[in-house]
Amino acid sequence: MKTYEYSGFSTDGKSVRGLIEADSIKEAREKLAAKQVLAEKVALSERAVRLNTADRSSIYRELSELLSAGLPVDKAFDTMIKASEASSRGVFLSQVRDSVREGARLSAALGSAGNSVGRFEQAMIESAEKSAAMELMLARLADFLEEREQLKEKIQTALIYPALILTVGICAAIMMLGILIPRTIDALGSEASSLPKLTLFMMAFGSFIFRWGWVPLGIIAAGLAYLVFRIRGDDDFAEKCDRAAFRLPLYGKGYRILVCQRFSKTMALLLEGGVSVIDAVILSGRATGSRWIARLCAEQAEGIRHGAKLSEAMKNVPFIADVIAEWLAVGEAAGGLERMTARAGDRYTRMWENYITRSLGMLEPAILIFVGGFVLLVALSVLLPVIQLGKMAGQ
Repeated sequence: MKTYEYSGFSTDGKSVRGLIEADSIKEAREKLAAKQVLAEKVALSERAVRLNTADRSSIYRELSELLSAGLPVDKAFDTMIKASEASSRGVFLSQVRDSVREGARLSAALGSAGNSVGRFEQAMIESAEKSAAMELMLARLADFLEEREQLKEKIQTALIYPALILTVGICAAIMMLGILIPRTIDALGSEASSLPKLTLFMMAFGSFIFRWGWVPLGIIAAGLAYLVFRIRGDDDFAEKCDRAAFRLPLYGKGYRILVCQRFSKTMALLLEGGVSVIDAVILSGRATGSRWIARLCAEQAEGIRHGAKLSEAMKNVPFIADVIAEWLAVGEAAGGLERMTARAGDRYTRMWENYITRSLGMLEPAILIFVGGFVLLVALSVLLPVIQLGKMAGQ
């Protein structure tokens, strides 16, 4: 059976829409007619649906609870679909359920339903399938996504004031460049040739922005679009960009911390779930979200397969080698590998939170200084000719 989306009218003339299971469109229409629904449109449920982080977290949480209660995967999806049949969430769930019924793994089914589920989430669910700890891993994944969403909201809240200041500053600059400076020049009349250099520069800058400002914006937009296109279509180029991201100022440090946190957290969960060290390294590398680190972890997993120690192999992976490899060596020696990787994950979680707090603390004054400095330059470019004109009039 497949899932079809329909829209139509009930017997009392109300518009209705939802999902229905059938082997064909004809059968779907017959079932709707039996429910006294006049189907206006019936189509296979295959449109791409993108769910936000909160919706995906809710799905993982509900699925974890239903599986813990003993329901099979497809029956669990049936229950969730009934609660959100007419929404995009219901369409997404129905696509995943149909794929699972056709024999696909849950991780693959989630990845093929639209483009909502990222590489990290797929790797976590794939590891749950290997470790037979689906309920626990889904709950942990929901926790992780909720923490990330809370952090996102915290960042957005912290950026409201700087964004407001930046917007006000831009509006003030536009008014000064587009209105005040030209009117000041008109008031000076024949004395415009003796304007201060700052005023002449700001005039030229304002004229360029109003006439040709769309050109650099268009170039930037085209460059970003091309970059996204290349990253999606060329794995080698995507890996090079990912590798370069680690070297970016400010962002690179945060990216390194996040990669280490994801690796250690996932490794701890996999080892606790009984996954072999080799598979744990491969899946933890994928869970970092970094193509470069994922490839290096897969290469080192082959070394472990041929007899290398986990801690020695991880010393060949950048950033993982800095601290985590030492913790792995201690865990191997003490027989507490799962415990040490979990502690490493907790440590990097604290580092990540501190990094975000410090970064936001620096960002706000930086924006204020930038906007204040620019507005000051514009104000001076307006006031200097006025002061000069006043001196000339006094003479």
